[in-house]
Amino acid sequence: MVREGRFREDLFYRLNTVELRMPALREHAEDIPEIARDLWGRSRREGWRTLSRAQAEALSGYGYPGNVRELANLLERAYALDERDFGSLLDGYRSATGETGALQNTLRPDQSERLADMTRLHVRQVLEKHGGNVSHAAAALGISRNTVLKYAR
Repeated sequence: MVREGRFREDLFYRLNTVELRMPALREHAEDIPEIARDLWGRSRREGWRTLSRAQAEALSGYGYPGNVRELANLLERAYALDERDFGSLLDGYRSATGETGALQNTLRPDQSERLADMTRLHVRQVLEKHGGNVSHAAAALGISRNTVLKYAR
């Protein structure tokens, strides 16, 4: 991009002090069960503290184009939906656009309602934590003020 004139050369050299190469999660799939156990173990949710060997191995069969963040989101989704069968969640990820695209809505109606209820509860708790200040709650959640207002109703 510097050679093409699309990126400032001085800024490139300022930012390019140390170059680190982080391999994609799919390049070290054998580590997925251990990473998943670590992410899962950080949960303080009763009954969700341990990840079985079968669950961890099921997670290894997906390429995770979103890397560790996508794996963490999948685990959060599993908890939010009370879904302990990761195979069915991964099937939804795979069928979205063939392992590389965004997740389509694969929720059953009861799961969709539960997710909406949990979202409302979380937004209300953050809003309460910020003394009802919508702007501060929105900033803390990383969403717009309108979205906070929508879920606070």
